[in-house]
Amino acid sequence: MQASFPEIDQASINEMHAAQTQGITRRMLLAARILHDQLGADASTRLIDHPSDTVRGWACFAFGTRDDMVLATKLDVIRPLADDAHFGVREWAWLALRPEIAAQIDAAIYYLTPWVADPSARLRRFACESTRPRGVWCSHINPLREDPPMPGRMMISVMCYSFS
Repeated sequence: MQASFPEIDQASINEMHAAQTQGITRRMLLAARILHDQLGADASTRLIDHPSDTVRGWACFAFGTRDDMVLATKLDVIRPLADDAHFGVREWAWLALRPEIAAQIDAAIYYLTPWVADPSARLRRFACESTRPRGVWCSHINPLREDPPMPGRMMISVMCYSFS
C-alpha cells in the first residue's frame, strides 16, 4: 500500500502492519476502508485498472463496501474485476459482494442469471460462486440451503451446472 499509494498516512500504514495476524479477508476489507478514507469515494474506480492484482483486489472490496451504490450498480462496476485475468482478483470480486448478494438473494439471482450464459467462463463462475448455498471460504446463504427450488433460484443453479 505504501509503495502504490505514497499519499496514505503513516498511521494507516501502521494499522495495516498491525493487522498482519488477521485473516486475509479482514486485511483486504481494512485496506479498502483505508483507501476509501484517504483517497475518497472514487478510490474504487482509481484502483480498478491498477497493474497490481493486490490493488485490484482492494478495488473489489472498495466497491463491495460502498453504501452509495445499489447491488445492480455494484455488479456492473465489479464485472471487469470478475472477469480479470488474475485468479485472485476474480475470487476477491465474488467474496467482496457475497454478503450483499446473500442479503438480497432474489434480486442478485435476477441480475446474475444472464451472467451464467455469458461467453466468459469467468463471469459464469462469478455468478455461480457468489450464489453458492454453501461455501468453504464464506458464510452460507441459508435461504438457498433451506428453500432452493424457488423458480429463479433453481434456474441459476441449473445454468451454473450446465456451464461449469
